[in-house]
Amino acid sequence: MTGITKELVDECENDNCQSEIVEGQEVWRKGFGLYCSGRCLAESMGAVTITIN
Repeated sequence: MTGITKELVDECENDNCQSEIVEGQEVWRKGFGLYCSGRCLAESMGAVTITIN
């Protein structure tokens, strides 16, 4: 039995990630850039996590 190979479409626009984005994968888009996760999209926009005490 052979594995199913998905076509490489692009790579994550987040410079800290650059993971492969493959056919059928759910992605996030900002302008023309594709991001592999909401976290990568937020990070690319300068979002940070803070804790309020």
